Amino acid sequence: MKKIITAIFILSLVGLLSGCSTLATKKAMVSKASIINKHNFSVSVNTHGGESKDQIKFGSAGVTNEDFKKAIEESIMNSGLFTLIVSKNSDYDINVTIFDLTRPNAGFGLTVAMEAAWSLTNKSNNKVEFKKSIESIYTTGSFDAFAFTERLALAVENAAKKNIEQGLKEISKLDLK
Repeated sequence: MKKIITAIFILSLVGLLSGCSTLATKKAMVSKASIINKHNFSVSVNTHGGESKDQIKFGSAGVTNEDFKKAIEESIMNSGLFTLIVSKNSDYDINVTIFDLTRPNAGFGLTVAMEAAWSLTNKSNNKVEFKKSIESIYTTGSFDAFAFTERLALAVENAAKKNIEQGLKEISKLDLK
């Protein structure tokens, strides 16, 4: 009987600490980017390389294309970087492709690294005005959240948020015409 209770306790503890898979939320990824220049143009945002809920392993966290796109759009709106966000017939296109999202499998202080390719294209002449790979890193503390998956989701969300902040700041440095 004592072995059964011990086994149940250990399994419960493992389940509590590991949790299940988690997707980063749009709200947590929205950035308050420091903008240098505001651009009096419309823009559309496209994202690639994100994960679907089905692709994320049990006990992990990830970013979907849709939530990443919405977080970029909301960050643009909040900062006023562009005057209007549209789905088609924009003056400029922002394309962001996540090509690396490194997550730990275990630990207390969790470091997540994200790398995404950012580009800005002028739609009137198809000229690529900006193209850069942006890396961002975020580490959660051991006590930021109790469960591993919560700490991991925080680290993923904040790495994505920093990536958005850096990407928009770089685009704000441009002198668009």
